[in-house]
Formats: sequence, C-alpha cells, structure tokens
Amino acid sequence: MKPLQGERPPGTVADELPSILLLALVLALGGCGEDASEAPPQEPVVTDSAGVTQAVFPDGLPREGARLTEPEILIGEDEEAPGHQLHFTAGPIELSDGRLVLVDPGSGEVRLFDADGVLQIRAGGLGQGPGEFQAAGQPSRAAGDSIGVADLRQSVLLFGPDGSFGRRIRPSPQADAPTPQIEGLLANRRLVTVMRARADEGQGPDGLIRDTVRVALFDSEGAPLTVLGEFPGRERLAEQAMIEGALVRAPIPFQRPVRVSAAGSAVVVGLTDRFEVRYFDADGTLEGTIRVEGHTTPVTDEVMETFLDHQTGLMQFESGTGESRPLTESEARAYREHAESLPRVPSLPHFDRLLLGASGGVWIRDYVPPYEEAEWIPWWEFSPRGELLRTVELPADFHLRLAADDYLLGILPDELDVQRVVRYELPERGNR
Repeated sequence: MKPLQGERPPGTVADELPSILLLALVLALGGCGEDASEAPPQEPVVTDSAGVTQAVFPDGLPREGARLTEPEILIGEDEEAPGHQLHFTAGPIELSDGRLVLVDPGSGEVRLFDADGVLQIRAGGLGQGPGEFQAAGQPSRAAGDSIGVADLRQSVLLFGPDGSFGRRIRPSPQADAPTPQIEGLLANRRLVTVMRARADEGQGPDGLIRDTVRVALFDSEGAPLTVLGEFPGRERLAEQAMIEGALVRAPIPFQRPVRVSAAGSAVVVGLTDRFEVRYFDADGTLEGTIRVEGHTTPVTDEVMETFLDHQTGLMQFESGTGESRPLTESEARAYREHAESLPRVPSLPHFDRLLLGASGGVWIRDYVPPYEEAEWIPWWEFSPRGELLRTVELPADFHLRLAADDYLLGILPDELDVQRVVRYELPERGNR
C-alpha cells in the first residue's frame, strides 16, 4: 500500500557515503491489542471535574462492527474526465453546497468539483508567486467556505469558494521552539501547529529517547495564542546504529507518535503510547478526555519474532545507483541480529489514525500489526463527551479524510492502485 500525501513513508537504512550500499527497510508499523477483552464493552465511566468531561472505558472496545463494503465512487472512475487523474491526492473536503475540494501535490493544483464529480475550478500551482505552492498539502475548510491549504506545512494559503487567492498565513517563529508545522485550520482561521523540541542525545532510558511535541494555536495573522500541551513524541534511538558500516536511519519498530486533528471549532490530540484522546475547543481549552483500558499488547519476543519474519520478506538491498534486490540469507540474518539487539518500546501503539469529524465526532482507527495483513480494520466514533457512538469496519487501504454524521469520504485505491474518491454511507449510530 503506497503512502498518501501527509502520511510518512517507510523508513530506510541509509549511508552518508555513496560507496556504501543502502539497505531500504519497509517498516509498516502497527499494533492491535491481542489481550483486550473479547466481551462486549461496558458503558464508559464518565466524570466531570472542573468543567472537563472524563470518559474511561475500563474493558476495552469492540473490534467487530458494521462492515462497509459498497462505496460510491465520486471521482477517479473515469480517468479521461478532467481533473480525475489522482496521484497522492490530498483531501477531499466538502463545502457547504456539496462541492468537493482536492489538492494535487504534484502540480500544486487546488481542484473544485461539483457534487457529481465534474471539475469546475482549478486554482493554485507550483511556484513562489501569490497563490502558488512549493509543496501543497491537505486542504481545510474555514468560515465562509474559504479553503486553506498548507504549504510545506509552514504556512497556509487561503482561497475563496470561487478559487480566488486571498492571502498566506504564516505562524511566527518562536524563540523557545523549532519552526511551527501546520496540522490544521479551524473555522475561525486559527492555525493548529506542532513544534518538536529535539531531546538531548543519550539521555533516554533503555537506549530510547522521545522528543517533546508542543501543540499550539496561532491566530489568523500568525501570532501565537496558546499552548494546548506538551507531549512525548515517537520513540527513537539515543544513538545511531550501524549495520555493516551503513548508518541506520529507519525508525525502530512500533513507534508511538502523537496524533493531532482539527476541524470546525475543535482540536483533538491523541496519545498512542496509551489509549487517550484529549478534546479542546477553538480557544485551546480542554473540554474532555477519552481513555480506554484493557487495550495494551506488550512487545514480547514472540511479537518481535513474527514482525521480523514479515519484515525480512519485504526488505530490499539497494546500491548507491538505485538498483535493488531481495536480501540474501546472510544479510537477512545480519538484520535480524541487529534488530533483536535494539531496545524495544514496551507495547504496541494503542491506536493508529485519528480524525475529527465535521460535526465534532472523534474517529479513531485501531492499530493492526503489519504481519497480520488485515483486509478490514475497525474504526470507532465517539462523541465529544466520550460516548461510543458506533463501530464500523473499513478496508485497510481506505484513507478516511472527512466524516459526516451519515457518510464518510476518503481515498480508496483500486486493484491497480489507482486512487479514487469514494463515499461510504454509515449505519445508524448505536451500532456497536
């Protein structure tokens, strides 16, 4: 499955000298709590403290739900139609009149389609002029159906619903933090950003360290407003490792990152080293937390053995000229010995993806180990107060981009890996 725009590509083992071979690792990282309860979950224990709602599920979540099998193809079925040629597409988002917005990072185009998938407007482009991108990213919808599109994740370009360029918003640099990176745009045009402060080398326990991730709001002019919190980021090695003289630049297995999503007038922050999601309003005030217990899978010897069996079948040995081939038995053995010597995270990530729905619902995708090669993966929808509204199963290669009350929009590749924008109708809420 190819990575889409906004998703991080597989890690690689690389060398800084062209004379040394490059070992490319395809690390599809994932996790699914095998020891979680198979019984139907209890209702959450909900408490309120100082205006903050805390919902705790003490017995896990259901992993079976309504399986969505018949999507409606909106864009991409007819590759001859204007604008339907999709490659690493960002979006879609939906405007109030039902029109859809896609971004093509390759051309920098912002494309507006009517509700029937007919291309109406092209805007943007690559370059350094007004309304042009160096690297266009995910679109967001703001007030008045204005369209915000991130550029290099360092600024946002605003377009009107007619495709006209308005202005660029760039968050101001902060003296005590790295360059803010754009994670989303709220309806009031406030920017949701993350800033990663690199931890000192060699200070982590058991050979692992975690950088600090600061989630912050900036106003519509790019001035800082408030910090939502600072959280431990994904794990990495305290010291760079080597395999036969090649510097390892691949991530360790089963990293547990911070997830951030924003839409409308809310922001959610997900901590995958536990099952916890925090819900903030547009001013950055914490309104609620969702926490799930009984959803932890330790990274045991057996888990690592299964993971390495799977990985050595995917890895390729690359030369400095770009040629690649499968690993020999001795190379695979050397990699396994190296991987087994590395420090481990204590548990698999507790969930994978996080998306804030158009009406405030919180959508969370379970984390499934890559060696399971799952075809279907459960998604859970929660209310802002933490009630579990429904569980659905979606194809593993479906990339959810927009969640409404009764349908989902996203990208689903066909059997030839051609991208299509599709719509799934949702079952009634209350289906657990």
